[in-house]
Amino acid sequence: MFRASEVIEIAVAMERNGRALYQAMAAAAASPKVKDLLDKLAAAETQHITDFSTLGRQFENYAPPESYPGEYEDYVKALVDAGVFARDLDPKELVGQCTTDEAILDLALNFEKETIIFFHTFPRLVFSPEEQKAVSRLIREEEEHIVQLSAAKRQRDAKA
Repeated sequence: MFRASEVIEIAVAMERNGRALYQAMAAAAASPKVKDLLDKLAAAETQHITDFSTLGRQFENYAPPESYPGEYEDYVKALVDAGVFARDLDPKELVGQCTTDEAILDLALNFEKETIIFFHTFPRLVFSPEEQKAVSRLIREEEEHIVQLSAAKRQRDAKA
């Protein structure tokens, strides 16, 4: 039986991957402004690792209701398999494919979008108002990352 805590474990792994990705992107960025933004986002991912780990302890044995056995597990696996880290690529290898800061920002935006899609599975798992607030806050923070990355990309596009 699929447990909600497994989704939290995946979220923690995604945040760890995100932190490593942002660190690799920051090291590769040419612009000091882009580097600074990516460093800040790496730090935010570190906080999210802590937040999700705390949330995960509340879901140790909770199994979400399913319309058929394995429904939730199939959905989560499909999301993970289709994501930025579907392949076993090293973050430095992913970033190595980016030849400009614009490409780095595009990769970061894709990662954040995939993260938000995955995090939208959480409302089915949480039922207390405190848990719902915590998940909503984390989703809003990821949405803010998209806003920040999009603004950085627009600024770079305006200079071109």
